Amino acid sequence: MLINAGIPADAKIDYQNPNYKGKIKEALDAWVTDEYAVNSKERQKSYKNKVNFSGYPPQLVNIGQLQGVRYGFTGLKREGGVSEQHLKYVAFDGTSLYVINTAYDPARVSAKFEKYENLAVFEPFLSEIASNLKLP
Repeated sequence: MLINAGIPADAKIDYQNPNYKGKIKEALDAWVTDEYAVNSKERQKSYKNKVNFSGYPPQLVNIGQLQGVRYGFTGLKREGGVSEQHLKYVAFDGTSLYVINTAYDPARVSAKFEKYENLAVFEPFLSEIASNLKLP
């Protein structure tokens, strides 16, 4: 995705350089699009049309000093209620890709909340935490 956005694979880039900011955003958007496609396909197969997959529009955010993207998705039960909800952030510093995520998803083993209500309470704190991280 980085190469497709015009970022050389073997070059150390300056993530603050305006020439790369647009390219990084393009690569991160491709990451989100790909993740939505994979998750939507997996959910269609596993939920057998009992849950509707809904991705959030990606938002450009600061993750520490890095340009990043906030995104996520929800699985809504057709009979009502939330099956799962995922909150995610992704950023690139020229060397490393940072992915931050948490969820309400009873099927997950880790990085999850046991109750949907607990995730809803935590969500504004996650945004604040992500914006104040010391990256890179």
